[in-house]
Amino acid sequence: MNKECYRKYLMWVPIAVLYILCFKLVITSGYMFDDMWSSVDMGVAINNDTTIAGIVRGDIIRWVTSYGRILIFSFYSDFVLNYLPLIVYKAMIVGLMFLDGFILGGIIRELTGSERLTYLTVISFPAFISLRATYYTGVYAFHGLVQVCLLMVLLAVYCYIRYRRTNKVRFQIISCIFWFIALGTYEASYVLCFCFIVALICIDGWDYVRKHFWKSIRTGLPQIIIEIIWCVANVTARLLASGDYDGATPNMSAGKIVSTFFKQCSGSVGLGAAITDLYQLSFSEWLEFIKINIGLSEIFSYILMFAIIIVVLMYIKDEKEKNLRWMVLFGIILLVMPSALISVSVKYQKEVEWFKGYIPAYFGSWGLALVVAVAIVY
Repeated sequence: MNKECYRKYLMWVPIAVLYILCFKLVITSGYMFDDMWSSVDMGVAINNDTTIAGIVRGDIIRWVTSYGRILIFSFYSDFVLNYLPLIVYKAMIVGLMFLDGFILGGIIRELTGSERLTYLTVISFPAFISLRATYYTGVYAFHGLVQVCLLMVLLAVYCYIRYRRTNKVRFQIISCIFWFIALGTYEASYVLCFCFIVALICIDGWDYVRKHFWKSIRTGLPQIIIEIIWCVANVTARLLASGDYDGATPNMSAGKIVSTFFKQCSGSVGLGAAITDLYQLSFSEWLEFIKINIGLSEIFSYILMFAIIIVVLMYIKDEKEKNLRWMVLFGIILLVMPSALISVSVKYQKEVEWFKGYIPAYFGSWGLALVVAVAIVY
């Protein structure tokens, strides 16, 4: 391994430290939201003379038959929450966020050749994610659902890119496996299929794709078939479901859709929560709150973040940067598409407020970080 490779990997060490410091609050938090109920499944299993696996089988069947939701790969939650110590589970969530950044960085590097854009995106992410816990957020809980879902999507896209670069079929097979898992983990992954389109355009070039669209799109045919299969299975399950789940029930009122869409997007802006607090409190109360909740570790994390950014901007030079505008589109997809999915739901049209997005706001925070990083590099 040459010196250049060592330097690339060495840069991830301070970034990992940055994530530990920025998300210390996550690591030290307790069970929250749905995790509180799932964490007692071991006791429920003992009381009912069954096992965790038995409970999981029952939950999968109930969700499919009653609610029409096929999320078979998301039920790893019961095992994670009942077999891992709390602090290990919380560290796992932070680790997954770091891995999301690492794989997204790999995609950025493959498609743009820009080291600076890679690092700036991952470094700036903690500034965009909201740590407000007054509404359902995937940062603290939900067994790392959005983190795992995004990781599977990004791995699928990355392996597809490697397949196109090397023409090795094994990368295409691995990509399809990750894509299949993503689609069976959380519905938000369905709309992230557009990430493959961006990768396709970056590899073949926009002019080539316009002229030879079907020839280009055929390279992703296995992924398309997998998505169609999952879509058909989900629609069938919804039609045959015996019950109703308002989170998956659409309301096509244009006004409510538009309002919920922008509210959900705003949930991806971490600093928005601080602005809301300032609006609701007097300045002196807001300042006192900041003093109480920001300690030495938080201050050090801010200093470290700015220090890494300065190092990246001053000392990391890219020989050639390409496809930056398509990376903007990639970021917009992460922000807009999951928010659009949430916006048609009856449940979230009632619940989502400004800067308090539902758990898919996590995807949008990564999207915003990428867009802002492109603006800095460009």
